[in-house]
Amino acid sequence: MDLNYIPSLAGIGALALVLWVVLVIVGFIMSAFVTSLFVRLVIRFMRKSLDREYRYLRGDYTAYGSKRAPNTVPRDW
Repeated sequence: MDLNYIPSLAGIGALALVLWVVLVIVGFIMSAFVTSLFVRLVIRFMRKSLDREYRYLRGDYTAYGSKRAPNTVPRDW
């Protein structure tokens, strides 16, 4: 039985393993980059809402961050 092809199979397997590890690492890096872009967009376009929620979590229930007067007329719905 001729087994001369086993070293070439081992070499191809090792190369496949190295490429798989590189692909996983690049995937993690790209995922972190896309996530950071998403977080930047959320912070940029929801800044006022996030500031309001953060003030509320700290226990500051005043509306000093708002430019308009508080609504004193109750809604009828």
